[in-house]
Amino acid sequence: MSRVLEDYPYSNDIVHSRYVGLFSAKSRRTLYVRRNNDSFVFENPIYCEDPKARSPIGPSDGTGQKMRTKDFLASIPSFADFTDEQLTTLEQKATMVKFNTGEVIFKQGQPGDVFYVIEKGTADVLIQEVPERLRHGDLGKIVNRLTEGCYFGERALMTSEVRAASIRTNTDMVCLVFSRAVYEDIISGSGALLGKDINANVDWSRDHETRSLFKHIENILDIDKMDASPKIKRILYELTTAFTPELSADEVISRMVITVKIALKVDRVGLFVLSEDRRSMVLKVSERSKGIRLPVRGLAGAVVNANSPINIADAYQDNRFDATMDRRTGYRTRQILGVPLKHPLSQDAIGLLQVNNRLDGSLEAFNSEQQRVLELAAEQLSELLYGRADVFIHSGGVSAQKSYGQGVGDGLTLKNSGDLTSKFQLQIGGLDFGPLCTELIRKENLQNLELHVSLHLALGQLCSMRKLNINDQGNTGARDRFNQEVADNRKTTKVRNNTSSIQLNINQTLQFDIPVRDLPRATRLLFQLWGWKKKGKHLSMGKESNFALWDSPVTYGSATNAANAVFLGWAACTIFDFKGCVDATQDLHFFPPSHGPVEVPIKTTLSNTQDPTAASMSIVLSPDQVLSPDSGAPNVRIVHSMPNRNEPIEGDLPGNDRITEAHQRELDRILQISFNPLSATMITDMDKAFLWDLRYSILNRPEMLPPFVMSVRWSSCEQVQELYDLLDLWAAPTPVQALQLLDRRFMDPKVRAYAVHCLENLPDDELALFMLQLCQQLKFESHVDSALARFLLRRALAKPRLIGHIYFWLLQSEVYNADVSKRYVILLQVYIRNCGTHRIEIGHQMFVMRRLESVAEAVVLGDSKDERLRILKERLNAIVLPTTFKLPLSPHLNICGIDVSRCRVMESKKKPLWLVLKDADTGGDIKLMLKVGDDLRQDALIMQLLRVMSDLWKKEDLDMQMQLYDCISTGNERGLLQIVDNANTIGNILAERTDKKKGVKKTGSLSRKISAAMGALGDYTYLSDWIKEQVEIDIADPAERAEELEKRVQSFMISTAAYCVASYVLGLGDRHNDNLMMTRNGHFFHIDFGHILGNFKSKMGVKRERAPIVFTLAMKDVMKDEGNYEIFLDLCCDVYNILREQSMLLVSLFSLAIPCNLPELQAEKDVLWIYEKLLVGADEEAATQHLRTTLDVCLKTVGTRLNDAAHMLAHA
Repeated sequence: MSRVLEDYPYSNDIVHSRYVGLFSAKSRRTLYVRRNNDSFVFENPIYCEDPKARSPIGPSDGTGQKMRTKDFLASIPSFADFTDEQLTTLEQKATMVKFNTGEVIFKQGQPGDVFYVIEKGTADVLIQEVPERLRHGDLGKIVNRLTEGCYFGERALMTSEVRAASIRTNTDMVCLVFSRAVYEDIISGSGALLGKDINANVDWSRDHETRSLFKHIENILDIDKMDASPKIKRILYELTTAFTPELSADEVISRMVITVKIALKVDRVGLFVLSEDRRSMVLKVSERSKGIRLPVRGLAGAVVNANSPINIADAYQDNRFDATMDRRTGYRTRQILGVPLKHPLSQDAIGLLQVNNRLDGSLEAFNSEQQRVLELAAEQLSELLYGRADVFIHSGGVSAQKSYGQGVGDGLTLKNSGDLTSKFQLQIGGLDFGPLCTELIRKENLQNLELHVSLHLALGQLCSMRKLNINDQGNTGARDRFNQEVADNRKTTKVRNNTSSIQLNINQTLQFDIPVRDLPRATRLLFQLWGWKKKGKHLSMGKESNFALWDSPVTYGSATNAANAVFLGWAACTIFDFKGCVDATQDLHFFPPSHGPVEVPIKTTLSNTQDPTAASMSIVLSPDQVLSPDSGAPNVRIVHSMPNRNEPIEGDLPGNDRITEAHQRELDRILQISFNPLSATMITDMDKAFLWDLRYSILNRPEMLPPFVMSVRWSSCEQVQELYDLLDLWAAPTPVQALQLLDRRFMDPKVRAYAVHCLENLPDDELALFMLQLCQQLKFESHVDSALARFLLRRALAKPRLIGHIYFWLLQSEVYNADVSKRYVILLQVYIRNCGTHRIEIGHQMFVMRRLESVAEAVVLGDSKDERLRILKERLNAIVLPTTFKLPLSPHLNICGIDVSRCRVMESKKKPLWLVLKDADTGGDIKLMLKVGDDLRQDALIMQLLRVMSDLWKKEDLDMQMQLYDCISTGNERGLLQIVDNANTIGNILAERTDKKKGVKKTGSLSRKISAAMGALGDYTYLSDWIKEQVEIDIADPAERAEELEKRVQSFMISTAAYCVASYVLGLGDRHNDNLMMTRNGHFFHIDFGHILGNFKSKMGVKRERAPIVFTLAMKDVMKDEGNYEIFLDLCCDVYNILREQSMLLVSLFSLAIPCNLPELQAEKDVLWIYEKLLVGADEEAATQHLRTTLDVCLKTVGTRLNDAAHMLAHA
């Protein structure tokens, strides 16, 4: 049988029959096991079936035929939103159970965790109104009869409720049985959580980056499971995290040597790499030797040949030891520990890692823990070097080797990119415009086509753009055929998907003004297709060619002919693959015009492979280097490597004695520019030369690292190599300073890996605060496996209910985005497969959210307010919820149900749901708002920034009493908001004051609107009066009211100061009085952040919001005397200057959020608002005076009151 009895997944106490069905995959039969005194005895099969031919169950589908099992399961509410794959899994995991006539399946009041579907037979439902009688076997009255196709016990799949009734068969009966364990496994599997499972689609032998990431996480988790001392676990962890995919082979090996020597306290470390003929090996690393070819003999040969480790106390006592090297060098080898490097897939020995001579004075052999450390190091090396072609680069003249481990290279000769001084070339092959692009060409009657090609690193170009023009002067060839097809609108040379498509065979080579050796590892090529309605003036190469080539700046046409330009699509590609090799031959697929044009190729997905109608093009990179002159096929693999430094870094690394006062002023100026959002265009060539000249004198200034990286000439491999060398010498930036190195201005993988290394010691609570930005930066990594991806996954798995919860939902909320979907699914897959029980918790969250969202979608369809409320309550009552569960909004909230009677539908445009849930820990209420149809990502970003500001103030011993609520986006235009209890909007407070004056409430009446609007214009006491009223309601003793009133006024004053400064810095717009709120205890706060960064609302061209801060006379009136007002102003200035001291952090957090692609945060220029409002570079006195003046102006701005009055007229 496929499953032995001991592996049966359900315990005896949940099997409610004397027979339990076990499926045999070999015999395609269901065998039954008799339960006899809690032991199982095999019996002869009494019911057999082929699951593929399982008889249909369930009610008739209207044609007299019973529904298929899977279709029937889909009709059950508990499985209604299951995918086809999940239903298939559920059907496969169902257990067939037979019950005898008169058998009680379960009794009322018993706990249960099994769900039943009747396939054959009938059963009665009985309820006993006097529970005590159940003890005597009295099951009560029959209230219903269940027949074939009926189901019962479905609540047991999600809740721990006891059975509400008893079930007793009245015929022999066969049921399909599903346990809660199976159900939870299905709803929390990767297919349920992500909608897809990548595991089946990953070719582990070729998909190096995905495999490498999976393996790294496995190694980290293996360390936690090891039976080893904390010291050894720490060493192993450091060893595992020291290797990142951004490192070259030499850097990996060098870092390994340092780490292993320190961890094991040994004298020497050596890596031997076996040649392909297995007759020799290269000693890749040792203390004094590098690149030495040796025969496969001695103890090293014994390790390789036996594919097993050796550990000896005295090498000279082993007759296999070859003492040749000792005799040549005078070295005395004692202990030797050698472990094989194994091919990650075949597990064949492909080298060994060896350490010599303990430094602790012991004469004993290495102990078992030391051997385990070395074995893990060897495993890490094998994984990282698998498929790496640069293992042999700079190894004593063996640069023409095939790649290590046969993962890359495929027999191709290797060339070191650092040795190639020829200019980089690109060969354009065939170009297929595809049906959509072809139709656009005909529709616009385009006469000329241009292909713009540019080389990019991050936001800048490495050299001038190249343009390839299909010249219309020729009368033959592809251009002639193209013109004829467009003019005649005839069928084209190829038909794709029953639609015509133009194909051209271009076969032209472009040359760029940059040598191959100078191409950075993260270089990307951007291709943009343009068409012209009229013939442009282009430089021709002559009659013999139909194509023209020339240098060009980044322009898409002059002012006179830009209107004639039609964008046709874009595509991009990386030059170097995950293993650092030039990806020589590529087929690119263009994104349609709706996706561009783009200025820089920094998106995650660079080729539109999902669209079969997309235009496509074949290219060859460096054809002059990689193509065979005889066959024209690739016969060379170019490996990215930096020039081999033969001399130390020049200079004696002087200290600050070289920094003069003039230098210091200049450095401060450049530092201020460096975190300006537009710094990439503001730092001049003179600034860059200045920084480069002083590079050794600023090594002790970590804050100068980002501007120095920007000063590097990335088209010079010598400067880039020196930058890499200096990173190891530079004073390490703080985690906050390192964040700046992760935004999209810095795309170099080693710089980004260095920044991630600086984040390692970031406490969990601070990391949780920055997760939104860090997860966004995953989009800019060149590959799935990166130092950042590894870091986030390690920390998420270490703290699943804090970091892991945030990590999952930040990525899950963007899985719908085609640009990042593939990458995010892989990153989520790694987490889901390794997060243990947190997977079940996430499954419950997804289960609940899908059902709540379906309710929200149904409610919107209601025609009236009453109809919408009816739908809401019906749907909520029908949901079967887990006994306790959490929601994405916060991992700390433990929920045990929904108070349906108090839930309602809000009457705003998208009809969000007001939900009241029950707190399982306190028994209190948890009030949430579910929005479907609104993008909450911008609200989530602003709430995060407000939380950061609050933390900054608290670190300065200022608790600003901010009312911060949770907000999270859970998918495409959907999410959750926490509702602040006991709070009211300023607009409602004003409107209710009108109601009290009139003694009647008529919401929406004209008189109410006019009265509220007049109050907004001239009533300055309504806020202070409201606070006083709440005190009188809450405090019965008149003697205590004065003290409580003063306390609430202070709370109002403090929180208002915080939100005035925060809203000014963040540029919050649409600040009408229904987006301002106050709690009963006086805490003032803002909500609804649909407009930020100075995007203030206007009406018919008239700017509605004239003041950058909403601070009105009614707010000042709460403070009463001038002494309180002065304290308020001083407090505003204090918190403002605290934020100014952290300008770098605040600007960086906004810059790092640009990948969110929010409507009002699209590019660096949008972040300029916060940089300017923080007055970067101004002194504290000037900043204080500026803010006081701004507040005074805002107080006197009539436009704020007019805006509130207009809002009252529309909504009171």
